[in-house]
Amino acid sequence: MSELILAWTTVSDKDSAEEIAQKAVQNGLAACVQVEGPVQSYYSWNGKVQNDTEWRLFFKTTSEKVAGLKTWVTGVHPYDTPEWISIEANDTSPSYLQWAREVLN
Repeated sequence: MSELILAWTTVSDKDSAEEIAQKAVQNGLAACVQVEGPVQSYYSWNGKVQNDTEWRLFFKTTSEKVAGLKTWVTGVHPYDTPEWISIEANDTSPSYLQWAREVLN
């Protein structure tokens, strides 16, 4: 039985974030995607601390769909090294999990 998976990535602009979010839902890879931002990201790149404004995409998907979502997102992502983090939701309301399963089947 599928479990709810939470995943996220960031992109540099709102238009890219909204396009990825909409297509992930349209393609049946995510039940819901929230776009948050702007957020300020500090990270090390090529030996220097960088500081950029980004938009976070927060995906809700199932354990059966997460591998396909990851492959698709990394394929359309504008970054050379996109962030991808996913975790299993430990405590999901039964009705929300059922909704996500129905949407993604």
